[in-house]
Amino acid sequence: MNTTDTQSIGMTTGISRRRFMEAAGVATGVLAAPAVTLAATKETSVITATHWGMIRAVVQSGRLLRVEPFEGDPHPTKMLTAFHSRIYAADRIAHPAVRKGFLDKSTRGDTTRRGADTFVRVSWDQALGLVADELRRVKQQYGNSAFFPGSADWQSAGILHSASALTRRMLALHGGFTVSTRCGPH
Repeated sequence: MNTTDTQSIGMTTGISRRRFMEAAGVATGVLAAPAVTLAATKETSVITATHWGMIRAVVQSGRLLRVEPFEGDPHPTKMLTAFHSRIYAADRIAHPAVRKGFLDKSTRGDTTRRGADTFVRVSWDQALGLVADELRRVKQQYGNSAFFPGSADWQSAGILHSASALTRRMLALHGGFTVSTRCGPH
């Protein structure tokens, strides 16, 4: 049996790019480390915090070379070996993309092209603006109970972070959402 409940944790009138990034947990030190501007040949290390503890990110020319355990961590995780390969993986989304038909406001509500429409590259500012606009539109038109971030069972591949928790956190900062609770065996 599923029951729904509306969770309201604060109200905000708008959501800035920075607030969205903070709330969604997207801006982690590991991902920011490769963006550091460095001398072309100088190898530098940057100490940062991650979900798995402190690390030393070794970068050169703004690119992550490797991740080393922080010397003060008595039990560094073996996950450190996966950082470099995940950051530069071929299947990682390199930039935001939006369905072409969604960008045309006159046909935005037309869902017939879903699955067939092409995707076009947009800037991060434009992508985050589109998300913020849709959050405001849905909240204004239907209220916060229209937001359903999914079940608590939803997990990310590799459990690099909890997509469900991050989505819920963002929507809570936006004023709340509808939750689902399981009763009995699943």
